[in-house]
Amino acid sequence: MRKKKAVTLQHIADAAGVSVQTASKALRGLTGVSEPVRHQLFQLAQEMGYASKAQERAQTIEQIPLHSSKPYRFKLIVPFRSSETNDMNPLLAEGLQQKMTSHGHTVEQLSLPAAGEMSVEAWARLHQIDLCDGLFLAPMLDRESLDAILNCPVPQVLIYYVMPGTRADSVIWDVGAAVRQSVEHLVRHGHRRILYVGDYLEEWRGFVLRWDAFVMTMREYGLSAVREDHMLRVRTTDRRSNMEELAHRVRKQNITAVLCGVNYHLPWIFRACEENGIRIPEQLSLISLENTSNPYWPELSRPKLLIREAGTRAAERMLWRIANPNAPYEHTMLQGEFQPGKTVLPL
Repeated sequence: MRKKKAVTLQHIADAAGVSVQTASKALRGLTGVSEPVRHQLFQLAQEMGYASKAQERAQTIEQIPLHSSKPYRFKLIVPFRSSETNDMNPLLAEGLQQKMTSHGHTVEQLSLPAAGEMSVEAWARLHQIDLCDGLFLAPMLDRESLDAILNCPVPQVLIYYVMPGTRADSVIWDVGAAVRQSVEHLVRHGHRRILYVGDYLEEWRGFVLRWDAFVMTMREYGLSAVREDHMLRVRTTDRRSNMEELAHRVRKQNITAVLCGVNYHLPWIFRACEENGIRIPEQLSLISLENTSNPYWPELSRPKLLIREAGTRAAERMLWRIANPNAPYEHTMLQGEFQPGKTVLPL
């Protein structure tokens, strides 16, 4: 069998249409390369299976096997038809697939059964998940299903905000840091009367972490943040009522900025402002936690949530866990950068 030809920096540069020097600077994180070009080069490097000497050394130090004697078969478990995660899971899967494919492994995505269709235990037997080499558990799985799957005797990595004491590794993007960055950006631009719009559901730790980070950051700047002054039960209220409440609060509380804590609330926030003659950003600054760049509002000010990167890191953590089955569990949070955009104006 012919040995597979190694991918070099020249191959990456040729595929991107840039010089080797540009490709090298981009992949090493040096300045002088635009973000779109840097992103393209990183994507190509992952897709083509390129790893720099520094990356290979890092993987060796972390005891992540560069090569395996056999191809592994993994499964990504996602919720049943969750509209809240419809653009999240493809990003996760992309990060997982790119990393695992570069190592010669495969990832199959499986949706949980609809409520009442069958038990999680029966579903697990049907799909033989105990025979795969490892499981990735996506966000928004219900507690009962999560507990049942955690009992499967295979390595698992949760892409999740885990509860303390969870006996599995986890990787997730840091929404707490994202909210903090957002509040700090608004405060630096002179905003003090900031309205938080989101959900506070104790069964979903990601929602709780968002609100807690908002309260903590506001208080650090000497600003009040009590529940009654914000919109925390949006999910359970109809859209028209939410739109009316938002417009009422903006006027009554003299709100100068809105922080949208969950991406699927953004469309009705924009519509509420349009219908009530509230101009963004001239009259109301706006930041939203988006899963990815929003094609309808490309200049939206937002913190970058590293969802695809969390998939990549989860893949690395799985390979590490297989190689180190008795090591302590580890929980990793990925922090992105804030993208200023053009929907925040200084007061």
